[in-house]
Amino acid sequence: MNNIDEQITNPFTASFGRKPLKTVGRDFLISEVVSVLGNWNSEWRSTIITGVRGSGKTTALMTLRDIFRDKGIITVSTTANEENMLEDIVLGLQRGISASSLTLKDAEINLGVFKIGIGEKEIAKTFKYQIQDLLANVHADETPVVFIIDEINNSAALRVFTTAYQAWLQEGYKVMFLGAGLPWEIEPVLKGKITSFLQRSQLELLVPLNECEVAKDFIGAFEDSGKVIPDKIAQDAAELTMGYPYMFQLIGSKMWELTLPNQVVTAFDLHLAAAYAKAMMFKNVYALLIPELSEFDNVFLTEMSVDEGWTLMSMLRERTGKEINYLSNYRQRLLALGLIVGGERGRVRLALPFLREFMLERFVYTHEVWD
Repeated sequence: MNNIDEQITNPFTASFGRKPLKTVGRDFLISEVVSVLGNWNSEWRSTIITGVRGSGKTTALMTLRDIFRDKGIITVSTTANEENMLEDIVLGLQRGISASSLTLKDAEINLGVFKIGIGEKEIAKTFKYQIQDLLANVHADETPVVFIIDEINNSAALRVFTTAYQAWLQEGYKVMFLGAGLPWEIEPVLKGKITSFLQRSQLELLVPLNECEVAKDFIGAFEDSGKVIPDKIAQDAAELTMGYPYMFQLIGSKMWELTLPNQVVTAFDLHLAAAYAKAMMFKNVYALLIPELSEFDNVFLTEMSVDEGWTLMSMLRERTGKEINYLSNYRQRLLALGLIVGGERGRVRLALPFLREFMLERFVYTHEVWD
């Protein structure tokens, strides 16, 4: 049975879509984006954050949103998967202006134009000018507006937004764009005829965190909660995370639940937390991730899983029967997706915790079913 201290809130969050009380890393990203307020010519004025599920994309967006709001800046947040994304942006900007000290002047807002059945060109034109009318309320005061869009994909709504956003920049409005999405969703956006403008954005792939910093964050989080985690346990826990933020939250949350106030986290607590984290990674990350990859992406990862650590490209050539040039294309793709990391002399290693175990179990299950 879990021993949960009812007086102190668990600083870790083991679920997606919520900003954890305890976050880790990404200080450079946050500081660079915020620095735009002092330099509107910065390449970070339009930023797209990408990475696999659980790498901290949404947390980074929420952190930036809260920082900007604390500075009195109007923020408009939505997700690209929402059917009413454009409507959300219009209403969000209206509310943001109304909630500020600025006076919302009359602006003709017709949300009906965003309904299904209206042509994309007509929607784009109306959306652009409706937002522009609202931006006129803040332009004289030079109040910035930050548009934040999560779960970016190559949708009609994003095409409409991109066209309008480009026009607002050209008109001299103090607007910023912060987006986030999975790598395979971002790629067609950047290659799209209309949305290719976003290629000028700063593209930030969230790489694994430094494990030493992760260990320090474990220690700090437990100390702040009146509990103790020995340095060795914190280091072992950090190694298990492989610098993956969601894993940090999973292991931290379960160890925290298993430890009473003023108690010390034990190796057995970490063992139980690791088993829990593995199950959650299988269910919430890999079961969704792997079907989105190509057939040979899966072959590549499965053959890498034979090795506990680094894999030589020459070994992959031997195992798959494919030439190095062919394999190199998939190597580059999986590197760009953040699923593997590269080393010296053509070596590669899986980048995510328990991915090896998942691929091996999946391989065994598939062959048991079909053989």
